[in-house]
Amino acid sequence: MREIALSDPVGKRFVPDVHNGTGVLTVAGSSGRLDTDRAQVLCSAGAIVETIQWFGGPGQHAQPWEIPVELFRQRVAAVAAECDRLVLVGTSFGAEAVLLTGSLDPLVDAVVAFAPTDVVWAGFRPDGTQTSHWTVGRSPVPYLPLVDWRPTSEPPAFRELYRLSREHATDAAAAEIAVERIPDVLLVAGPCASADLTGASVGT
Repeated sequence: MREIALSDPVGKRFVPDVHNGTGVLTVAGSSGRLDTDRAQVLCSAGAIVETIQWFGGPGQHAQPWEIPVELFRQRVAAVAAECDRLVLVGTSFGAEAVLLTGSLDPLVDAVVAFAPTDVVWAGFRPDGTQTSHWTVGRSPVPYLPLVDWRPTSEPPAFRELYRLSREHATDAAAAEIAVERIPDVLLVAGPCASADLTGASVGT
């Protein structure tokens, strides 16, 4: 396995000794870190794998708000050029990123999403106002706002925040991610009392 450093955006590419034809872009969640461990595991199975820093890096927002989907599509194109099949893998906020990217980019053959969502959620600007997590062509993608809420447990559990936010949403349909455009989708999520309590639409 060879490791190649990426600089724009910051990231790493892992190249297997024997390539099986699959390429993977793996995206971490709200930690902002590189998903290096998962990338190495997938590379050991024969895939060319990239993992990138999508916020908090040079020239990027410090937090996940109005992140260009083109950032992911740029790396999709770079990996797909060397592969027969392109798969996106994401966790939490990263799952939202790869599902949205997969719904927009015809180069994507499959998406694996851990702790997924069926809608785009709000991010917060430095001044505390809400906006979309993502942009396309520099325009914010339609999103579901988050209600004013305070956790009642320690560590905090955010299920109630998302439940209330969906309950109060006036146009949830506009924020839905068109996952039906993705050829193959695998969603991985923990149990919950209702399919949409966490923003996940499990099994649909």
